[in-house]
Amino acid sequence: TTNTADNALDDYEEGTWTAELKGSTASATTPVTMTASYTKVGNVVHVEASFANVNTTGASGSIQVTGLPFANGSATASAASLGQYTKLAHTADSNPVFYVNASATLIQGTQFNDSAVGANWFITATTGVYLYVSATYIT
Repeated sequence: TTNTADNALDDYEEGTWTAELKGSTASATTPVTMTASYTKVGNVVHVEASFANVNTTGASGSIQVTGLPFANGSATASAASLGQYTKLAHTADSNPVFYVNASATLIQGTQFNDSAVGANWFITATTGVYLYVSATYIT
């Protein structure tokens, strides 16, 4: 049957994407990838990625999670949630955050100090890294 109700979803999709944890300057010696999940309802996308006990040796630059299944369709950056992280050092007295930049297909790490001044959050090249991140953005 055809659903003509006003409250019917016009687009619903669930799937997976390949997330890579890397640095903006260089990836890890052995790429750090995992199968992540997404849900898309209309033009709203929610993504989640969880890296457990991974090796980022060789990576450099600011922290990125690349490979988002859809580009950010907003003219501005969208906030992302940072869950658990270990061995990803940030500057003392700073607040690390993630965001999806406008038109981008990656989640970028940054850090803010008490004066709300932002700076790159550089990846730590080491073993035993844990990171959980999620984002909801408009495509």
